Amino acid sequence: MSLPKHTRSILIQSLKDNCFDISAACEELGITLAEFNSCRDDSDFQAGLTEARQIRDDLASQKFMSLIKQGHAGAVIEYQKMLRQSDAKNEALNYRKKTMKYLIETAETKAQALRKFSDIFDESAKIAEKFYQIAMTEFSLLSPKQRIIKERKEDKDKLSTLFNSGKLNEVSMLKGLLKQALHDAENAEYPSERAKASEQSIKLTQRMDEIEEKRKREAEQDSIPLYLKVDALLMGSSPERVAEIQEKIDAVKHLPAVSD
Repeated sequence: MSLPKHTRSILIQSLKDNCFDISAACEELGITLAEFNSCRDDSDFQAGLTEARQIRDDLASQKFMSLIKQGHAGAVIEYQKMLRQSDAKNEALNYRKKTMKYLIETAETKAQALRKFSDIFDESAKIAEKFYQIAMTEFSLLSPKQRIIKERKEDKDKLSTLFNSGKLNEVSMLKGLLKQALHDAENAEYPSERAKASEQSIKLTQRMDEIEEKRKREAEQDSIPLYLKVDALLMGSSPERVAEIQEKIDAVKHLPAVSD
């Protein structure tokens, strides 16, 4: 059963007076530890505990610094140890933040960055998420997804500019777009994005095949002599058919004459 409100107030004051000595405060008021713990769910009681704990810590800090001012050797040594531990903790914290920054800037997805961080430092997914949020805010980063979208847009804009200026032909542009589509089809974060990229890569491949087939046809037509094309036009036939007829005529011309 929870303690009455006035009893809780007296208990908090006792903790403040006894440097947060819970056992001493409970004994002073004649209550059990179970009764003390039953009050922990009360927000006002928790606020009182926090205040009493801070008073204790402030008093301890004042006495500790007083010993240092007096030149107490043990206190000075302990203070230096605390400083070294604080520096080491800050260094470890900065190393984790910078590592997460690198992962965010290079990973394909947020999940990949979190997984690699957890593997490197043997930390839980919850801790990895905490450092992800810290790095994103402190270094003003784009998420992996935002970064990749921006990079792809810049690449597409660059390809379009080169194509429109005549410095890039259609095949080269299609190859660049196909490379991006194939990458997305394998690494995109969501299944719908991977499916869309796969569909796009198929269309781009088909277009490249059409261009290659057209190029081959044009190359074959260019290999036909101009006179055959003219004869074909006059005869209403194809250059290949005219060439075939000409071969037969030439073969007849070279046959040996038949004597009477």
